[in-house]
Amino acid sequence: MGNAVVFPERDTEAFASRIEELTRSPDLYSRLSANALAAADAFLCSLKFDELISGFLGLNSAIELRKFSLASSYADSLKN
Repeated sequence: MGNAVVFPERDTEAFASRIEELTRSPDLYSRLSANALAAADAFLCSLKFDELISGFLGLNSAIELRKFSLASSYADSLKN
């Protein structure tokens, strides 16, 4: 297994088997958990459009715009 738990579509028994496998294998669970962050980072766009647009706006507008940044929200969620 790489970064995911794979099972056939609509196969609830296979899904249950994979979940049981995760509960029996702390090493597998830890590895998948650790790889999840790297996979999420690879999925997210590194370009922060709020920073690009804020170059055209004043400071107050840039601060307001950051409230809507997915990148900022994601980074903040990692801190908590």
